[in-house]
Amino acid sequence: MSISNSYELFQSGPQINTVVETAENTFYFYQHPLNVFQGALLDGAARDSGNTTADVLRPGLLLGKVYSTGKLKEWNPDATDGSQYIFGILDNPGVKMQANGTNKDRFRGTIMVRGQVNPTRLLIGGNASYGISGNANEYLIRAQLDKLGFLLQEDAGASSLLGTADFRPFGMTSIFSKSGNYTVKVYESGTMFTATGAGGVIFTLPAAAPKGAHFYFYNAGTGDMTVTGSGNLVTVNNAAATSVAYSTTNEKTGGAFHVVGDGSSWLVSIIAQETQTVTVA
Repeated sequence: MSISNSYELFQSGPQINTVVETAENTFYFYQHPLNVFQGALLDGAARDSGNTTADVLRPGLLLGKVYSTGKLKEWNPDATDGSQYIFGILDNPGVKMQANGTNKDRFRGTIMVRGQVNPTRLLIGGNASYGISGNANEYLIRAQLDKLGFLLQEDAGASSLLGTADFRPFGMTSIFSKSGNYTVKVYESGTMFTATGAGGVIFTLPAAAPKGAHFYFYNAGTGDMTVTGSGNLVTVNNAAATSVAYSTTNEKTGGAFHVVGDGSSWLVSIIAQETQTVTVA
């Protein structure tokens, strides 16, 4: 027996029917003072295409707001109507968006817009399973949630992140000094790495360039500082570079790079003094 969130069966009474949902989704920490909820109107055309019944939106679904209507629908990073920006997260229970086969707008008073959440229980539209780690848009989601005031509670070493993918200028989440070659991990997004010493340091970027992941590299030593990739670095006059480096004598110390993933390439911004030369290979 199921209980529907629509009213097309209001005269029928209990009956055997198609299961709408089998479990609730606990994605936030109950009654924490930081948790904030508000009411909003869900667009009847909203869909959870990863669900067995696509017109039933599961709790934990990321939602965006359509500018022209003010209504919420599933978050879509490729949209241009406003829903490309996360507005909030759908709370329990799930919501059925059709009645008698027709789309119906639904008002919900419990859209979470700030608080402590578990990223392994968040839901991206189109996904059958919960969790944002490993998704192509993971770091974009983290950046948007961070700006909204969400705190993602997780074991960073096990799940994916040591810091948020913050796009504010020099919004570092941590700084690590390296005196020897180092392979950067994608979960270290938001970190500034400094190269120290006279022996030179080579930083190797992750092969994939997740959208929104970013790093800073600063040459605090007197040796060479090189950042390498797998032919997917985009920088000055080169859209398929394999490396960028401060390696010219007397033009090394103080040079920096800011590297941002766009989903396929690492976009390299050069932060150099007027007298510094950057070698692009």
